[in-house]
Amino acid sequence: MNLFASGENTQLNACVGRNGWPGTNYYANGFDSVVHTVCRDTISRGFGPDEVVYPIVFCARHRVELFLKMQIRLIERVRGHITVSDPKLMRTHDLGALWEMYVTASGQCDPRYKEMVSLIEPAIRELSLIDPTGETFRYAYDNNNNKHLEGSVSLINIEVFYSAFCALSEGIKNAEILTDFLSDEYGTGTYTKQASRSVIENISKELTRKSNWGKPCFRVVKNEICERYSISQRGLSEIIDVIKSHREFAFNIGVEISIEDISAEKIANFLEFRIRATAESNKSNWRDVLLSGSGMDREFYSFLCKNYSIREMSALLALADVSSPLCYSEAYDDLCDQYECGESDTAEFSGYLNGRSFIAPKIILGLKKLRQISTLKYISSVGVDVGDLPFF
Repeated sequence: MNLFASGENTQLNACVGRNGWPGTNYYANGFDSVVHTVCRDTISRGFGPDEVVYPIVFCARHRVELFLKMQIRLIERVRGHITVSDPKLMRTHDLGALWEMYVTASGQCDPRYKEMVSLIEPAIRELSLIDPTGETFRYAYDNNNNKHLEGSVSLINIEVFYSAFCALSEGIKNAEILTDFLSDEYGTGTYTKQASRSVIENISKELTRKSNWGKPCFRVVKNEICERYSISQRGLSEIIDVIKSHREFAFNIGVEISIEDISAEKIANFLEFRIRATAESNKSNWRDVLLSGSGMDREFYSFLCKNYSIREMSALLALADVSSPLCYSEAYDDLCDQYECGESDTAEFSGYLNGRSFIAPKIILGLKKLRQISTLKYISSVGVDVGDLPFF
């Protein structure tokens, strides 16, 4: 009998090894799923819990161990200056030591971890107390031939355990989501030693307009901000420097930082032409118009080739991409550079830009995200509908 072979029911073929390159998260999620599956079956079908309790708790504990090991490494990389683990991190099974490293790393990284830590801490500490090294529910006896659990726990109710594990599992997943979110946020580079991007954004909204900074009231505002966010005056000065050079946040202090890659006139001309092309294509199938290369589509393509440089077309594409809710405003410049470096042929680039769907409204949203007030006003003045501008 071959244990490790593919079967006729391909839906039950699990991809392992180099087939799919599963990482530690696959293992962690797998142990998590096993706990849910076995607990639900035990409760719903009335299975005897005396034997299945051991693999259930072992899988639950191992899921926690893998979570801590993965998260410690990831959190250390979020800001790039945190080092709490040791070279033996991945080999240790000491849940208590892993938990302390996680608490330290998350505390040094960002205060938004605090609530997550408080929610999952009781259950993880309880697991650590009952099974500190992962042996208690794996073997009946320890290395000294002493029976596990005799001096600690005598009853484990599967229903009670599963209810608590569900809350723990949800908390762990939320903590993992937070790390992914913070990795993206800190990846923008918009932060200081004392403040995250989120805090800097809030402070930019609380500062008065830059034109008032020479007035006595500004000192009062700064003192209140320092007290509220527990930052030093020097730390606030660093934050203010970030705000003054940040397109999105500078707007909150009354400063507009314009993009220099393309003029307002050329953006407006592109939008007018694109909107007209779309309106023309609505008389027939838009995809057919694109594939045929006839009519307005061909005229638009020629218009791009003759009037726009690769840098300008890169700017249009970057504005469209940065409009995504998943994209930070800081990404605009890198996107623009990437597009420019990726294409060298104007005609080819024009064809690509011409084929992008819904690009006109996306460009307008991108301009809004970058707080390009003057450009939006100009576009509106020539008759292109830019929608609401709530931040004016």
